[in-house]
Amino acid sequence: MGSHPSSWQPDYRHFADVMANRHPTRLPLYEHLINNSIMERILDVRLDNLAGGKPAEQRECFRHYCRFFLEHTYDTVSFEVCLTEAFDGPHAIFGGVPGPIQSRADLEQYPWNDIPRRFWSMAAPRFDALQAVMPPGMKAVGGVGNGVFEIAEDLVGLEHLPFLQVDDPDTYAALFQHIGDTMLTIWTEFLHRYRD
Repeated sequence: MGSHPSSWQPDYRHFADVMANRHPTRLPLYEHLINNSIMERILDVRLDNLAGGKPAEQRECFRHYCRFFLEHTYDTVSFEVCLTEAFDGPHAIFGGVPGPIQSRADLEQYPWNDIPRRFWSMAAPRFDALQAVMPPGMKAVGGVGNGVFEIAEDLVGLEHLPFLQVDDPDTYAALFQHIGDTMLTIWTEFLHRYRD
């Protein structure tokens, strides 16, 4: 089912050159993320088990996932596991509900210390499966998904953040400190595990 020229070979170094602000020998294609349902239609394969399933099923799903990028002449595979998947409570990032943190008491009672364990219990099998089937010449771009503001939005709610900032600036600042500390812990482990 190859749609790319048979002589085409992925080389992640083209993307690495762009990221280092060096002129690559050829301009690489890049998409931050591609919707799985679109990929499924193009590949004519279901990718349901990307998030779950047994290790062999996950590897098979990621084999097809990588095949999409390979067949469409990308040098890298885009993939991330969102940090907010490890969070408790309603996910305010989707709107319509306040997040689980609305006060100093909520912030202090939140299970911050357990977030890294939760994240790695769901993310490591996915990253390991992706790493096991990565085509030669390709690397993955992504890693730990969600930025600082997205996480604050998920934990508090976009419409509630300005009120927290004005009504309780100490809690607002502490929220961002907790988010930063949590991200640092998880990204440090990510870079240790998947430095390549």
